[in-house]
Amino acid sequence: MIVTKSFPLKALAATTAGISPLVVCFPVSGPGHIATRCVYPLSLCGRDAANSTSTSTTSVELITSPPAATIGSAVDPAALAAEVTPTSLVHLSTAVWTGPKDVDATEGISADDLDYIAGLIGLTSSQMSKLNLETSDPALEESSNSTIPSSADIALASNVFHARRNGALERRADEIASQEKLKRIQSKKEFWLGLINATPYPWKLLGVAQEGIEYVYSAHRPRHLQPGESLTLLIKPKNDRSHAEYRYRLHGTSEKTWFSIKVHPGYPHLITAEYGGALETVGRSNDGKPGSIIDLGVERGVYCPTYILSGVEGRFYDNNAPPNWMNSMMQDIGNYTFRDIMLPRSHHTGMYLLHKTYGFGSRENTLTQDFSVYDQLKVGGVRVIDCRPLLGKDGKIYEGHGTKVLSIYHGSSGVSHDSMIEQINRFNDDYPGELIIIDVDGNEMRGEKNFKQLSGGDLAKLVESFKRLKHRANVTAGQDISTLPLNQVLNQGESTVIIRMEEYRIRELIGNGWPGTAEGFITPTELPLAKFFSEQVEMNYLQSAHMDQLIQNRRGGNKNRVFETDFIMIQQGLDLLRKDRSITKLSDDPWLALILNFWSYFHKDYYPNWLAMDAVRGTELKGIAMAVNQCFAAKRCGKLRGRVPAAEPFHFNSTAPGIAMNGTIDIDLQKHKVVGGQFVNAAAVDAAN
Repeated sequence: MIVTKSFPLKALAATTAGISPLVVCFPVSGPGHIATRCVYPLSLCGRDAANSTSTSTTSVELITSPPAATIGSAVDPAALAAEVTPTSLVHLSTAVWTGPKDVDATEGISADDLDYIAGLIGLTSSQMSKLNLETSDPALEESSNSTIPSSADIALASNVFHARRNGALERRADEIASQEKLKRIQSKKEFWLGLINATPYPWKLLGVAQEGIEYVYSAHRPRHLQPGESLTLLIKPKNDRSHAEYRYRLHGTSEKTWFSIKVHPGYPHLITAEYGGALETVGRSNDGKPGSIIDLGVERGVYCPTYILSGVEGRFYDNNAPPNWMNSMMQDIGNYTFRDIMLPRSHHTGMYLLHKTYGFGSRENTLTQDFSVYDQLKVGGVRVIDCRPLLGKDGKIYEGHGTKVLSIYHGSSGVSHDSMIEQINRFNDDYPGELIIIDVDGNEMRGEKNFKQLSGGDLAKLVESFKRLKHRANVTAGQDISTLPLNQVLNQGESTVIIRMEEYRIRELIGNGWPGTAEGFITPTELPLAKFFSEQVEMNYLQSAHMDQLIQNRRGGNKNRVFETDFIMIQQGLDLLRKDRSITKLSDDPWLALILNFWSYFHKDYYPNWLAMDAVRGTELKGIAMAVNQCFAAKRCGKLRGRVPAAEPFHFNSTAPGIAMNGTIDIDLQKHKVVGGQFVNAAAVDAAN
């Protein structure tokens, strides 16, 4: 949309940072599964404000009753035996997507101004509005009339929205500065937290204790989270002293099992998950044991810190899974193939720091990640590395992100190939037993001299550099490894590295420098792949497109090729020049949608095998992959209320009173009171009086 109202460029630069997002919402439901419940400020979805309930005072809400215990203090597991169900239980019937409506990059800009900016780069306004750095338009790569935009004009266009930075100076210091900023990126006004129940056990909200936390429409907060459901909750702290705790009990376990989600006082408000009762997970060293405390990544800049618990009693996994999470899951997924499981992938893995910028390339329009490759492997659980090589004039290879327009390359180079390989080798040394796939994009293998596709000696140099990767696999030529069980591809206890390159890009090297499958170099012949990338710039349409692609590419399950999807928002048009619309900032909405809607759409075989995200800062992507592998691939979590119909019916380990064997809740009501911020048995209070 182009608004023709005159809006001077000088004024535009001063006001773009203050554009307020609008909000839209719509229900999402997928075939064969129950919709996710979500908790939002319902005013954002046009609900009647008169029905709202808002609290901002110190309170403890009575949901169920550990007698004579205060939320936050030690609780005897036996004290949780007596539980109640509120008489006025409010459920949300459908999932609602609520997120910022994207502000059109040309909104508030006159047609004349748009023509002016596009003209500086040598484009028409129509071409400029569709331009992005994720894909290259062959028709625009070279100038047809030998007129190449001057560097001065490109610099002028870049400075319309923000001042240029000297990317050549932003090496390690740039990475450190970015991570320091993430520690305080949490909004002081409101922030999100999420839960995903990937277990066969219904979760019941035992109680809420809070001080200075505003719950808008808190009466709609679900008291139960059923198997397979997710929840997102918007928290509005009154001040830095505000804090809260939510305690959930798992029904149907043989021992009393619960956990607490705590919002801590201070700024930022750290968010942790704390184990209670007999809860134990497959964790690292002493973590994962009863009493463990899990940091959900607020100081890492995680937009929607989410606790994800998957599996069954005796074999639970959560965000605290060890760095070598695949190795820890081999007894669960070792007999399944690449076509059955999900692997986390980071988009433009090596673009977490700037080495050098070109054209109007900048930090905001080329950096997709915030943490190193090593960190993405260790914390984010990434197992597919998105590699886009750029051969510099200095003879070194870097990661690249950009596109060529009228003979001018716009973009930047990131981490060096030397550093990326060193980080992968170091990770495999530190955490053996993992599979890492380097997926080399055939469309973005360029050289800095003319930014054309690499060939000849330059291409051979790139291939040769990959030979420094340790633990490369020995693959049989011509065999589709995506049909093999993982335990045949990944040797138990030993790391495995595979380099996948497009055959059409390396054909000239076959028989003349191509190492081949015996050295871990494969092509689509050995690993066929279907990829989906959407140029939608509006969140509702974006997730709908991805859901449609799941149906098209996953119908038939593992009979199809491995399916990879980039669940990302792209910059387009003048967004490329705006400092307030960085790629990592645009990732906020996809991360929220992943927890709220995309996860809840997964059913049967309809989930991606490789899921790529921008801004992989925390453990959410790893947690979702493990949940998919446990529940949908290995089918070890029961039917998740119909979403995994092929799973065996799950039988609870206990027949404790109030637990029906079909997973429904039927608990006798008991009377309890809240006295002095504590849960107290009403009969005991009355007797004392």
